[in-house]
Amino acid sequence: MTPRDPHPQLRSSCVAVQSDLWIGGDLAPLPAEVRTVVSLDAATPRLEPGGVVEHRHPFRDTRWEPAPRGPLEQAVAAVVQAPGAVLVRCRHGINRSALVVCLALSARDHLDPQATIDLVRRQRPGALTNPYFAELVRRYPQEPMR
Repeated sequence: MTPRDPHPQLRSSCVAVQSDLWIGGDLAPLPAEVRTVVSLDAATPRLEPGGVVEHRHPFRDTRWEPAPRGPLEQAVAAVVQAPGAVLVRCRHGINRSALVVCLALSARDHLDPQATIDLVRRQRPGALTNPYFAELVRRYPQEPMR
């Protein structure tokens, strides 16, 4: 018997953080305007071939010692460099995807780290509950993900 998913509604939904940047769970339907998807969970189903480009940069929703920055940096770069609207997704769309969206907003739009956290949490209630990820976002100006 498989364990019951405690948040099925999160896995199957996504929201716009900005008009060209979406955050969601791995089973969310793709918004029509999305041209690029950045998937952060290794177990996320792959997209069907079509007009949407998928970048897969999986990493774990945990504290890293030392931080494996490669997948995180690659995911942020994929968001920042993507033409058109982007959906960043992980299992439930609350931690890994929120981390990447916050870092991308800081890098791309030069937003204050705390402002990015507040924006993502307003648009996706319950997002960024991993305190280590929130700490990474706040440290971003001093330790950029490059």
